[in-house]
Amino acid sequence: MHWNSPRSGGSLSTRSAVATEHPRTLPQPNPIAVFRDFGDSALLFEVRSWIRYDERTDRSRIQSDIRFRIDECFAENDIVIAYPQMDVPVDVVAAGGSSDRA
Repeated sequence: MHWNSPRSGGSLSTRSAVATEHPRTLPQPNPIAVFRDFGDSALLFEVRSWIRYDERTDRSRIQSDIRFRIDECFAENDIVIAYPQMDVPVDVVAAGGSSDRA
């Protein structure tokens, strides 16, 4: 199943629920997923949650953990994110220096 809508398949709730699974995330206030913007071939979301902060806190690592888990949840629910494709023309030059293109 391709993901056609930001609200399809409970995807917003999936994102915020995943944040609650992380051991450093605080239960209150509840984590939320925010639809931030449209990007080039992308819908940009942000998951917001409160975390326990101390000398062991690595915010980048927590964010990464949550993103990996979101990706796993999408795979478990057969949600496929279509990535942009690009065609690259290849011009083959023969030994005599001329192109095969007409």
